[in-house]
Amino acid sequence: MKRIVETKEIWGQMHERLLSFINRHVATIHDAEDILQEVFVRIHSNLGSLKDTQSVTAWVYQVARNAITDYHRKRATVAGAVRKLTANVDDEVRAPHQGGATKEQAVEAIAELTTCMEPLVRELPEAYRRVIALTELNQVTQKDAAQELGLSVSGVKSRVQRGRTKLKELLQDCCNVELDRRRGVVDYQRREGGDCGDCDCR
Repeated sequence: MKRIVETKEIWGQMHERLLSFINRHVATIHDAEDILQEVFVRIHSNLGSLKDTQSVTAWVYQVARNAITDYHRKRATVAGAVRKLTANVDDEVRAPHQGGATKEQAVEAIAELTTCMEPLVRELPEAYRRVIALTELNQVTQKDAAQELGLSVSGVKSRVQRGRTKLKELLQDCCNVELDRRRGVVDYQRREGGDCGDCDCR
């Protein structure tokens, strides 16, 4: 019977190759390092389910692919929240852009703002932080969020609305968002003296 390796053995043999593999599929090396840690958490938790007939290397790479897929799915979800939020930034705090955004400009700006969203969500009061994290970042329905939080659906709807307002205020305190005529994100700049909390925006 084939001996099942231990997590630390897999780490010693594969972590550098896995980091390189993950880094080719994600936005930054920091994201790759975070995903690598998540991959080894999953490996440690599920190593006992590895069958004797399975290739350890193939299985590990499948775990990594699944983690990368989850990463992109979550970023797409957060990017959607960014688009909704920035579509309603107040005219007096946004820098208008007369032309249309190129696809590259829009994608880059959305991607960078996406990395700021989770730190800003953490700045919300607890009453709004959990409900926004569930509904905006994790795509939990408001009905399911109500059950999980022990609230009424109407209560969750109210907190989502207020949480979005507070999140928009936090974003506006941090950044000037540049929109095109269709109110699509073109670019953003950190406001001079802006309060961005843990966000590492430029």
